[in-house]
Parts: sequence; C-alpha cells; structure tokens
Amino acid sequence: MVKKYFYKILDFYLYSSIHIALSATLFILQTYILFNISADYHYLIFIFSSTVFLYALHNILGVFTPQEDVIRDKLETLRKMKALLSAMIIVFGLISAYTFFQLSTNEIIAIIFFAFISVWYVIPLFGKRLRDYPIIKIFLVALVWAAIATLIPLYKSEVELSTRIAIFIEKYFFIFALAIPFDIRDIEYDCSLKVPTLPNKFGKNKAVLLAVIALLVSVSITMVLIIKDIYTDEQGGAVLFGYFLTMLLVILSKNKKSDYYFTGLIDGLPIIIFLLVLLSLFI
Repeated sequence: MVKKYFYKILDFYLYSSIHIALSATLFILQTYILFNISADYHYLIFIFSSTVFLYALHNILGVFTPQEDVIRDKLETLRKMKALLSAMIIVFGLISAYTFFQLSTNEIIAIIFFAFISVWYVIPLFGKRLRDYPIIKIFLVALVWAAIATLIPLYKSEVELSTRIAIFIEKYFFIFALAIPFDIRDIEYDCSLKVPTLPNKFGKNKAVLLAVIALLVSVSITMVLIIKDIYTDEQGGAVLFGYFLTMLLVILSKNKKSDYYFTGLIDGLPIIIFLLVLLSLFI
C-alpha cells in the first residue's frame, strides 16, 4: 500500500513537470550562488512556471496523439493526469505571462528568442516540431538551457565577458551530455521511424563516448575557473563531483530501460549539483 502511494506521488512529481521545472530553476540559481550575485526572483519564477507550462503542454499533446514519442510505460499515467495537466497549463501559463512582463527590457528581448525555440520544440509551428528534426534538436536544447542559466542571469553583473563565455560553454556541454541518454532511451522508437539520432547513427557506445567527451570539456573549464579563483575550491569541487557523477550515470544509461531513471535521475542531475554547490558554502 505504501509503495503504491509512493509511486503515485512520484508519478505526479515527475509527469506534472514540476521535477524538470525545479531542475531548470535550480540550474539557474546555481549561477547566482557561484558568482555571489543577487537572484532575480521574477526571472526564476518565470523559468519555473514557463517550464511547467511547456512540458505539461508536451505531455498533454502526447496523450491526445499517441503516436508521439511518449514512453509506453508513462502514457497511461499521463492519461489519468489529463485534467490536472490541462489545469496546470492554464495556471502556469498565466503565471508565466505575468512574470514575463515583470522582467527588464533586455531580459524580455533575450527570452523571446529562446522562448520561440522552446515553443517550437513542443508545437509544430512550421509543420514539424523542432524535436522532429534529427540531431539538431540536441544542440538547440543545450543552447537554450545554457543560455538561460548563464548569459541572462549574468548580463547585469560585473563578471568579465571571457568568464561568461567560459561558463556558458561549460554548461552547454553539460546539457549536451545530459540529452544523449534520452536519445539512447528512445533508440528503438527512433529507429522504427528512421529518425537519425546520434545513438542510432553511431551506436550506443559511441554516443555515450561523445557524452563523456562533452563532460570532460565541462570538467576542464571548471578546473580552469578554479585555478583562476573564479570558483572557490569548495564550489568548484562540488561542480566537478557533480560532473563525474553525471558521467557515471550517462555511461550506465545505455543499459537502462526504466523511465524513472531518465525522467527522474538524469533530469534531476542539475538539482543534485545545485545541492552539492549549496552544501559547499558550509564547508
């Protein structure tokens, strides 16, 4: 009985998109902490609410169009959550709209571009969704996540341009590596539709190797930032530990089938790294 209710709560947390929204928000908050700058809470609330809105919209579209790339194991759960997802789309859509207009003009201009990419990722604006374009989607996902987590939060700060570029690249390759396991998870589905993703084009092992190389780039940049005293030893060590943990989980992903591993653990890695960075403040 306890196990049954545990999985019901877990399914709600994961498939209502609260988990991925929290992950995105803490990914950004990590930047504020690392550079010791005041957090823009309107921006954080906007990111959280708009992420819930977009991912809930994606999930509800998966319910109404079963041919969508929704994992069979969670399709029935999404159908049971249909009314809840619809309500969340409305509520968090309104919150997103309100907080959007509380942002500065420069933030709004930057967000419009990335918001367009995010909406196109879910909705077929030009006949196809952005996620339906092979291979390119993984690069754009990394671009959007890295930009909203670094370039926008740091634009008003006194952080040097070279440092901003470095941390953007660090986060870009981290998100790029995180995206590869999901293509590995969907490899059979993508192969059946003849969609050339990295894993079905080069194989699981080479795709994982590419993810590891991407993470090593992030590790290298982090080490440089530590050496230059941009990250403290404790904060940099926390980030490095998070990247090596990510590397391990990405390597293991090629033999995993459970959606909880991907939607829960892989998507939750930014949360884990944030907590490690937060913990480092007390060391």
